[in-house]
Amino acid sequence: MASYRLAAYGLLIRDESILLCRLGEKESECGLWTLPGGGFEPGESPEQAALREIEEETGLDAELGPLLYAETTLRRFDDGREVYQSRFYFLVKGWAGREGPEANCFTDAVEWHLLDAVSKMRVADVVNIGLSALGE
Repeated sequence: MASYRLAAYGLLIRDESILLCRLGEKESECGLWTLPGGGFEPGESPEQAALREIEEETGLDAELGPLLYAETTLRRFDDGREVYQSRFYFLVKGWAGREGPEANCFTDAVEWHLLDAVSKMRVADVVNIGLSALGE
């Protein structure tokens, strides 16, 4: 029987660059670059989840812009597990604070990368989906 996961992500764009987080040792895909974001906590809306995850993973207080895209997919893992994922992608229109993940966060680096360079990087699928929704 398949399980279900809700997640929300933010696209922070500045001067032809995007802010990405690198997954740390706690994650199975260690070293992969991803958008700031992640799973909902009980009772959260997509907007609340995105804002909390962005703050946890980047240290920034964000102001969300529009919802760019939402999708539900079925992900099948090699071990036989199946997970339905509903993911929400928001443009972030403003932020404040100093970049850096929380000490207990699943990411170990937060960096700006040129949009043109992202295609040559090892990135999570959410990065490509988010950029496609943005029209990049």
